[in-house]
Amino acid sequence: MLASGNILIIMEALSVFIGASGSIIAENGGIIKDPKTGALLIFDQAKKKAEEAYDYLRRKYHVEKVQRSEYRTTEVAIKRTVDVSIIYRESQLFGLEAIDTGFAIHIKDPNIGKGKALQKVAELMKINVKKIAAIGDSENDIDMLKVSGFGIAVGNADEKTKKVADLVTKGSYGQGVLEAVNKLLGIC
Repeated sequence: MLASGNILIIMEALSVFIGASGSIIAENGGIIKDPKTGALLIFDQAKKKAEEAYDYLRRKYHVEKVQRSEYRTTEVAIKRTVDVSIIYRESQLFGLEAIDTGFAIHIKDPNIGKGKALQKVAELMKINVKKIAAIGDSENDIDMLKVSGFGIAVGNADEKTKKVADLVTKGSYGQGVLEAVNKLLGIC
């Protein structure tokens, strides 16, 4: 299965492209799609608050949404043009949290996360979440790595993510994922 901070349509295309057949977790856990039934679980009530926070931030700072923001249904993703600590602090005024993926800063409901989504997918699959290994590289992956049975950070992961991982690969990006999969399969 794939889990990302990215929007659903990109994750669906990527899933088809690489031949993944499992569930899709998009928007940092805000959307879960079951590919067998096509069913979606969407935390759509969260977007309104995130938009309010974004409007507030836009009046105070030079912030701008990332491309394809119109397709986001549960959060707001903004370009990294402002110090992340400011966005962290200001988001809390709205009862929200901000997470930095290295690509964008996501403003979202604190009840949404990849870890919670992974637990929900495991429940739907009727398996223990501890039977799932997770691979990540940034702050938005930390809760997922913690709830999984075996958390792996790729070599280019940020330090916070590496600290919670059970394994940190030597390889970065795709090479790190390949190394992780090979280790999980017992190939190396």
